[in-house]
Amino acid sequence: MRSYIQDLVECFKSVCESLRRYHSIMSLLSKVLRHLPDEYGMWERPVATSLALGLALIDSGCVVLGCYLLRYCLEAVIQLHYFTWLASRRGIPIRELLAKYSRFGRAFWLKMIRDVPGLPGVYRKQLARVYIELAHYTHPSTESLALLSRTGPVPARISDVARDVVDFVMYFLLHHVDEGSLRDLDPEEFSSLGLTRAAKYVAKRLRKTSH
Repeated sequence: MRSYIQDLVECFKSVCESLRRYHSIMSLLSKVLRHLPDEYGMWERPVATSLALGLALIDSGCVVLGCYLLRYCLEAVIQLHYFTWLASRRGIPIRELLAKYSRFGRAFWLKMIRDVPGLPGVYRKQLARVYIELAHYTHPSTESLALLSRTGPVPARISDVARDVVDFVMYFLLHHVDEGSLRDLDPEEFSSLGLTRAAKYVAKRLRKTSH
């Protein structure tokens, strides 16, 4: 009986910790999204919604569906970052450029991961690895079939992939926050959630503005 109660207590603690982390992530994402330029408005709700639902589904054990949404979210921020760069080079409004590429079924393609600008080489490799891992769980691969056939807690590796997705989502979005707004953000807010890439990026830009 004592063991059963202890298990329930541990389960309750785990749920509470997950809820606290989930709330912290979404609050921080909301703060970052508020500082984006107005022309990025069409991405804000899809990014927030897909990330929120993806994390919630994974936490509830619906890993495959959750990974679908995390993949969508990651593709959306890579798309935003890539098309912002491309639009500035071509002198075309970003929405017009996206509409043009969408007509040809190229709203997102894998070349974006390889060519996305301003990404250090080591991060580019890590991004490719995270995207490939998500693909394993969003196709009928050995990994996804095994997940759909099992019961029990979410594997630790899935939690790591989800954290990496959140980190890259924040990292890309932060590139589009202006210097004045960036001062409202604290690197510690990101590092406390394990979002090391985002934390380092904010700290680096804040150091530059302080000189």
